[in-house]
Amino acid sequence: MSSGSVSGYKATEKELAPQSSRSSATQPGFALEVRDAPEDSRYVSGKQLLLTFIGLFMAVLLVTLDQTIVATALPRIVSDFNALGDITWIVTAYYLTQGGCMLIVGQILKLSRKKLVFLASIAIFEVGSLICALSKSIPVLIFGRAIAGCGAAGIQISVSTIMPDITPLEKRPILFSAFGGVIGLSTVAGPLLGGAFTDDVTWQWCFWINLPCGACAVALVLLFLPNHPPAVLFSRGLLQTYLGLDWLGMILNIGFFTCLLLPLQWGGNVKPWNSPSVIALFVVSAVLFAAFIIWERYKGEHAMIPLNVVMRRTPLGAAIVSFFSYVLLMVATYYLPLWYQSHGSDATRSGLNILPLLGAVIIVVGGATTSTGRYWWFLLLCPLLSSIGAGLLYTVTSTTPNAHIIGFQIIFGAGVGAIFQTVLIAVQAEYADNEEMIPQATSFVSFTQILGGIVSIAIAGSIFANELRSNLPSDLPSELREGILESVTAISALTEPTKSAVLAAYSRSLDPVFVMGVPAGICASLAALLIVNYNLKTRAAAAVTQSA
Repeated sequence: MSSGSVSGYKATEKELAPQSSRSSATQPGFALEVRDAPEDSRYVSGKQLLLTFIGLFMAVLLVTLDQTIVATALPRIVSDFNALGDITWIVTAYYLTQGGCMLIVGQILKLSRKKLVFLASIAIFEVGSLICALSKSIPVLIFGRAIAGCGAAGIQISVSTIMPDITPLEKRPILFSAFGGVIGLSTVAGPLLGGAFTDDVTWQWCFWINLPCGACAVALVLLFLPNHPPAVLFSRGLLQTYLGLDWLGMILNIGFFTCLLLPLQWGGNVKPWNSPSVIALFVVSAVLFAAFIIWERYKGEHAMIPLNVVMRRTPLGAAIVSFFSYVLLMVATYYLPLWYQSHGSDATRSGLNILPLLGAVIIVVGGATTSTGRYWWFLLLCPLLSSIGAGLLYTVTSTTPNAHIIGFQIIFGAGVGAIFQTVLIAVQAEYADNEEMIPQATSFVSFTQILGGIVSIAIAGSIFANELRSNLPSDLPSELREGILESVTAISALTEPTKSAVLAAYSRSLDPVFVMGVPAGICASLAALLIVNYNLKTRAAAAVTQSA
């Protein structure tokens, strides 16, 4: 999952019963009765637990792998379609629908059997992957990525809410670590698989691979995951209940994303920044964002993002840190392979070339807070490592020794790795004495991660395209110039001294993309000042004492 961790929602009488009177007035059909089953009867163990979690892990692997597997395949994909200018939409279409649907799925899960929602989400994801694999044009490929993003949102939130229904609280920290391992595995394996498929088979296999993996996950979950009934019963019909969800909030959210992304992609690339259509879309995005906030406040406890979560300092700080951590990760993951491929590496080799970055992310994520029980200092100081690493990547040229670039990647990756999952630990520590709020707070942080990915890729793509257009030698023939703008693989066919001049232009064009990491790391460090500095060991003990 993009968040790298999970937490669950379990409706309780303490939480939901007071909502019933409010719901009857403002949300017909919402919670009126809580189905109270003995907790021990809901849990599974032994072989059933193992096989269930293998199925859940495979589903999470699908989502996280799909975020990274196209990184090394993107240059070949856009080259095949002669559509370098659309490179960002292959990525942002996935994140757009994933972020737009994530919060509404959380509401659906309160009304439905979680197993059915989970299976339906995998089916949607598989349909999107099939469309991508069969696509013959960029618009069809982007459409398939958008469908897959909808399914990814359902998988991510479903797993978050299924786990508390089948495992007791004391076993869940082990699962958090296991899901962190899944994130790490997909981060490393994604670019390698994408490169291998692109070089040795075809890039379509980046999407075909989802079908057998998804089928295995469906089989395991179908056979071994208990089909628990919804925790909440309703007074009115099913249709009225679902119509009472925050659909308008979801529409406003997707509208805001779309109107923000289009001008970010167009500006200086397809249209000038002062174009009326670019300015109008920025204005519309601001209006839709304001309308979204007003609507969420009106919805109160039934909003997709309850304001009592947004206004609390730790979730707010964690969300901001999470946003910038994803800016850092996406810029490096997607544009370092492009730098290597422009300098002659094939897709597989470019995936191997960024292993130092990905390895640093994984190692630090796994061990940052284990021994000390403290997380705040990591959130405060480690983003500055990424700023330093980004500044060093800014200095890279076509003559920079690869050993230096490896060192820069490790510094950059260590900073990202220390904060990537730690923000979720901070949120869980904040609500250790009120665990009913953990799902909503975690969804809020995951939502901002997706937003960070969308915005960073769109901005980076626009910056790179604009810089490359201006940095290419002015004496290049127009046909050759357009070929280089559309496909990075066109560089390999050039002869000297033209090739050296084009490579230098690529390096200069990527410099401002990498330098985005400098302010992103600084902003993440400053946002960490909002987060409360708990000791995880004493905080957990205090929560247990208070519950008793």
